[in-house]
Amino acid sequence: MKEQLEALVKKASEAIEKSEDLKSLDDLRVKYLGKKGEITSLKKNISKLSNEEKPMAGKLINQTSNEVEKKLEQRKEEIKKNSSK
Repeated sequence: MKEQLEALVKKASEAIEKSEDLKSLDDLRVKYLGKKGEITSLKKNISKLSNEEKPMAGKLINQTSNEVEKKLEQRKEEIKKNSSK
C-alpha cells in the first residue's frame, strides 16, 4: 500500500505542477480528494483490511491526503500570484 500511495502522490504532484489555471487545479482536487476521488476510495477500503493493518493504512492515507492538499494549496497561491501580475 505504501508504494501505491507514493506513486499516487508522485502522479498528483506532477499533474498539479502542470496545471496552469484554477479550474484545472480544482479538477485535480476533485480527482484525488473529491467524493469519488482516488484517495477517498482508498480511505473507504480501509475497512477491508485486517485490524493490524488498519491503523498504519489510515495514517499513510491521511499523510497522502494532507500532502496532496498542501501541494494543491501551494500551486493555487502560485497561480493567483502569477495571474495578478
